[in-house]
Amino acid sequence: MPRNRTFICQTLYGIAALLALGVQSAFASVNYDDLRALAPESRLRETIGFLAGLDSRVTGYPGAEQATRYVQRQFTEIGLDDITLHKYDVSVPVEKGGFLQVEGDSPPIDLHGLWPNLVRTPTLPDGGLDGHLLYGGTGEYEELDGLDLKGAVVLLDFNSGDNWLNCAYLGAAAVVFSEPDSTVYLEGERKFLTMPLDLPRFWVTKAAGDQLRAVARTGVSQVHLEYRMDWERQPAWNVLGFIPGYDPLLQKDVIVIESYYDAMSVVPALAPGAEQAAGITGLLELARYFRAHPPARSVVFLATSAHHLAMRGIDDFIQRYLRDEDPFIDRMVIRRVVEASIANGFISAGDDGISYGVGSQTFVGKEGLIRHVADEDSVLVKSILADALARGESMIQPVGEGLDLIVPDGEDIRTEHFDDEEELAEALVEDEDLRLGFYRRWVDPKVDSLDVKLFVSLDLSSQTDELGVWNSNSSFYYKRYFAPFGKNFMRYSRQVSRELGYTFRDVLVNGISPEGGKSWETFVPGEISVNSELVLTTGTPALAFVTVNDARFLVDTPLDRPDKVQYENLGRQIRALAGMFHMALEDPELFPDFKMRLKDTLRSLKAKTMVFPRRSIVPDLARTDAVAVVRNGKKKSYKGVRGEYFEVVDDEGAFFVNRLRVNQVQIEGYYMDPATGRITYAPDRGIQGDESYPMLIKMDWRDKEWMVVLFPCEAYNFYDIVEIRRCFFQH
Repeated sequence: MPRNRTFICQTLYGIAALLALGVQSAFASVNYDDLRALAPESRLRETIGFLAGLDSRVTGYPGAEQATRYVQRQFTEIGLDDITLHKYDVSVPVEKGGFLQVEGDSPPIDLHGLWPNLVRTPTLPDGGLDGHLLYGGTGEYEELDGLDLKGAVVLLDFNSGDNWLNCAYLGAAAVVFSEPDSTVYLEGERKFLTMPLDLPRFWVTKAAGDQLRAVARTGVSQVHLEYRMDWERQPAWNVLGFIPGYDPLLQKDVIVIESYYDAMSVVPALAPGAEQAAGITGLLELARYFRAHPPARSVVFLATSAHHLAMRGIDDFIQRYLRDEDPFIDRMVIRRVVEASIANGFISAGDDGISYGVGSQTFVGKEGLIRHVADEDSVLVKSILADALARGESMIQPVGEGLDLIVPDGEDIRTEHFDDEEELAEALVEDEDLRLGFYRRWVDPKVDSLDVKLFVSLDLSSQTDELGVWNSNSSFYYKRYFAPFGKNFMRYSRQVSRELGYTFRDVLVNGISPEGGKSWETFVPGEISVNSELVLTTGTPALAFVTVNDARFLVDTPLDRPDKVQYENLGRQIRALAGMFHMALEDPELFPDFKMRLKDTLRSLKAKTMVFPRRSIVPDLARTDAVAVVRNGKKKSYKGVRGEYFEVVDDEGAFFVNRLRVNQVQIEGYYMDPATGRITYAPDRGIQGDESYPMLIKMDWRDKEWMVVLFPCEAYNFYDIVEIRRCFFQH
């Protein structure tokens, strides 16, 4: 017995030593001299300076496309493998330009519109707007006392909360805000509404504001305004780059590290987004680090756009790679088929970046094209078949005078014999399962697929140097799964802080299992939306690394400029992340050792905006060019991330939203007259509309279809309405 006991003890000590050696080797493999040299301030300034100098990185604006090309160039210069652009489309209010002209010979002043009141943009009627100019200060009633605001153009200080509504109550025709010396995002959020109030609101520079203030005080000035902002579909891009893992066992674990590169502002045409560029700056530095220090696990570096448009960018990545339920698994195959077909010329892409042609049909928006190919296509499949035959692809084998088609069928192989190509083509059109198997076999070598083990989202800012790790959800169910990740990263952060000379508690806080009864909200003043939240709803493990204890006061404003960025704080965060990620990617015990299955609960909606034709009892006429709104119970903005979903409908009145996380939503639709900008069709809340086709619907199917009925209308503003029948006094 003693000898056996000694042997067992020696064995246990040996195993413990090997485990300790494995952990220590991960720590020891970090070159801390190289880590200290990472993220020099000069390079951080260069990256943020370029991105913030693009006027506006709101997705759909020219600066956003320039930012895409910049990120792509950076990935190329760094030397990432398999750099890929994924194009999708977004619906966004796009400024077309405008000016204010004071009566006389003075030069016109540039106007920039504010974010729409729901869908109502600040567009003015053809020919513009004329009115007398008044200065209303901060818009308090005391400052407006004695002024005749009916039909006036009122100049207000931007830092005036929502007092612009006081001007609306008193009959103002438009409000112009003057740029302040400083502001906060809360001021921006109070300048637009979640109802379509018809009151144009504009921004002018500080110099122009001073000029107009002086003119308004003369009391006799007339001004002329012209302006246009339209809802449009615009192309957007995600950029991916890859570094393969060097470890034969761990390299199959694919880790995605992601950050957004777009920006948002209450004045969409003026969105420098310097603080909002902190995350993509960090992602580029991490890519440089891991290119020079290859990781054991494989890493995808993902730069997403349209984060601030209700996380549309990460939604595109999710629909391509991360769905885990039917029918979305099959649609992932169809998306790859569509991309390969565009690359091979079977689908033509329009010069506008949002339209696609299949045979004689044209589709505006890629999602409508994908649904068509999945459900009812008979043209594309024949083009692909002809190509497969011409290339002699192995899935089609000549047998005698006929053809055998060999395709996957679940885990089995399905072989079907056909007399000729025509019979095979007809079978592919008619048999959905056969067609899907054919597509799957055809596309596999042509378009990439990913099996993501862990998704990591970066949402950085610079006013503090403190990071937090969060599991993207407050549910206890998820905390059980993610608690080991929190412990591991706290362990890595201790080592990094010790080696770099940082204060440990300033490097990382554990938002998964906070100490002292705190919650994640304790560390994040105000709410933010991180892309990993949406990823987690697909059943993919997802973490977020977020700058904590930073209120991010300047985001979502035109004053989010590079001179306010604290580059030293940002550099410290990036170096800490690189060290922690290096250890995590080397650690064989990174992932929890239990079989807890995360579920894909994300839902999809296809809906149409319809009207009643004359002499019809069915709303079967599409209201094209409308803007659909999906209200999902979210706030209107989360520090720049818009809460509601907006979609410009296609030629059939249809729109698609794939990223619904809630059990019920409200669907609305509006059409604006192009000549006036005013709403001329709105949701029908009467017997033939909402009572027959409710706007508030339960998402009781994974893939829901619905419609919203619109009616022709005249738009009026009503304020402080009280229903007399419900008024009573309580004694």
